[in-house]
Parts: sequence; C-alpha cells; structure tokens
Amino acid sequence: MYFTDQSPAQKIEFCLCIPDPVRLLYHGYFAASPTKPRTAFAIPLVQLYQSLWYETAVPYTSFIKGLVCHQETRARKPLLARSRLGNPRELRTPFSQAIDIYSRIQILQKDLLNVALQMQEKDFWASKCPSCFGPEKPDEVSQADDAYAIIAMDGNFQHRHHHFASNDVPTESDYPSIFIPPSQINNHEVQLESTEGDSAGLRRELVKISILDNILNAFPSKKLEYFTTLGAT
Repeated sequence: MYFTDQSPAQKIEFCLCIPDPVRLLYHGYFAASPTKPRTAFAIPLVQLYQSLWYETAVPYTSFIKGLVCHQETRARKPLLARSRLGNPRELRTPFSQAIDIYSRIQILQKDLLNVALQMQEKDFWASKCPSCFGPEKPDEVSQADDAYAIIAMDGNFQHRHHHFASNDVPTESDYPSIFIPPSQINNHEVQLESTEGDSAGLRRELVKISILDNILNAFPSKKLEYFTTLGAT
C-alpha cells in the first residue's frame, strides 16, 4: 500500500475468506487488479478525477502524471516500483483500471435505482431531457397539430472502431444505456438488405435509424418532427 509522507501508515490485514478488492473497498480504496492487487487508489481521489474530467476533460494520463510529480516533491524517498530494478513507479494503467471499476459501480447503482423505481422507457427519456420528454406544465398551451418533440441530428455518423485499435471485445451488457448496442444496428442492417432496390447508400444511416427507432418505440402515440443536415448523411 502506498501512502504519502503526510498520511499515517495504515495496516490492512487480508484473508482468504474475502477477496482482496472487496477488503480494500471496505477500507475506502479501489483495487487496480481484480485478483491480486498491488496498487490501490483512495475512493475520494478517483471521485476527484471524475469531477475534474466532467468540467475540464483532463486526460487521466495527465492527471496521474501531475499527481506523481507532486508527490515526488513531497516524499522523503523516491517513489519506485516494487521490484529489484528500481524503476520509477508507473501508475497510469492501474489508475485507468480503478476508473473503470468506479464507472462500472456507478452504472450498476443507476440500474438498481431504475429497477427499484420501476422506470419505463419514457421515464428514461424524461430523465435525460425533462424539458423535451418530461410531463407538460399545467399552464403550457399547445395546439393539436404541434409536435411533441423536435429531433435534430447534426454530426458525423460514420465513425468506426478500427480493427487493430484494441483487442477488447465488449459484450452487450458492457455498453452504457446511452449507447446503441450492435445487435440493434445489425437488425436494421438485415432489414435494409431484405428490401428491394439499392440500399448501399443507406448503410451510413443505420445509427440515426436506430436512435429514431428507440424514440418512436418510447412514444408511439406522439407526433415527432425530425431534422438532419446534409453533412451528417
């Protein structure tokens, strides 16, 4: 366990009855490995980085590099890795793993809350954008032919994950709720291939079709208007 010179030493005893990451989490630390962690980060530190990332989008590599630089100026001894080689401590990969663990815990916490509240699909949309999909105000006046919501899309929908970018193969459950799972896009692709005529030019529209399909299924009786730009097609 690593502590700064300003923090008192804390002894943590481990046993075989409880996994080491669970024991560390009980004491307020995120383990950087699910099996035999050798590095752990305080939960407030990971929460601090997430708050900074929301406001400034600072990369975790720059954050941990600045943190190590700051600690080295205050430590009485050089911060070296636990090896005989005496190499500098490398914390970028362990910190990235701790961030992933915290993000996964937040997703599970949100899913548990949604199940407890028995939220439906329209409730999810209302929580994302209350002004568009939330309940109408008592003093709000609308015409019968007015659109319930206006969907405007502007962006590059041709992004692809390069085949050699990484070796990870995420499952459907690994995708956050705001992401469209590949199975839904593949379903629309099959439908396009089964139609008559040339559908090659419509393949790039699969993402937008999937987004609209989610909204239409959530509000089947509502009138929606859809706008897009030529640059996004």
